[in-house]
Amino acid sequence: MKFLVRAFLLAALAAHAAAMRDLVTPMQKIIQLLGNMKEKGQKEIQEEKVAFAKFSQFVELSLSKKQKEIQEGADKIEALSADIEKAAATSERLSTEIEGHQASIAEAELQKENATEIRKTEAADYLVL
Repeated sequence: MKFLVRAFLLAALAAHAAAMRDLVTPMQKIIQLLGNMKEKGQKEIQEEKVAFAKFSQFVELSLSKKQKEIQEGADKIEALSADIEKAAATSERLSTEIEGHQASIAEAELQKENATEIRKTEAADYLVL
């Protein structure tokens, strides 16, 4: 009987030890939570590194594209400025020519009126004879 009691106590002690292993103490729970937080933090850091790498690549591509567009715009501005200067010079030259032609037209009109007066006077003199 003593053997049975000892076997029973030994089984009970083993069961109690197993139950104690399954129980988590508050300190073990804190350590477990801190471990989970560490894993989660490392995962978030990795995700942020990936997102930052993507963003950095986007910025680099955008930057080079924008610099190219700025350079093209500056070149276009330079070309258009040259065209504007050329057109202004042409406009000034043509304005001067127009003024000269208008003066010639006015002179021709005056000569025409004088010639018409002379012809009228000559025609009247001829008819009188």
